[in-house]
Amino acid sequence: MLGGGGGGRFQPPAGVSATQFQEALKKCGRGNPGGAARFNSPTAKAALTKFVACMRENGVSLPTPNTSGNGPVFNTTGINTTSSTFKSAQSKCQSALQGVVGGGGPGGAPPNAG
Repeated sequence: MLGGGGGGRFQPPAGVSATQFQEALKKCGRGNPGGAARFNSPTAKAALTKFVACMRENGVSLPTPNTSGNGPVFNTTGINTTSSTFKSAQSKCQSALQGVVGGGGPGGAPPNAG
């Protein structure tokens, strides 16, 4: 999911509460390739691309999303996910992920940012 460098630990993605993230993990299967592989759909890829573009436009240099189903969707190593810039961008951009991941609300449970 978003986030890397966490020693294999799953962290909530940008714009997603810990509760929403845990619900998504339960629904999709923590580490279940079938669950993670759904980020490989054209709809998910388009949403992730839109999210990345928005984050970059708002001052956060997110890497290209990993939709392989292996590893985090976003590696946030080196990105200050607690900064006001990150939080502001996340708030502006999380709606791009609506409906892509379980939870249904804005940023329902995108890939992880920690």
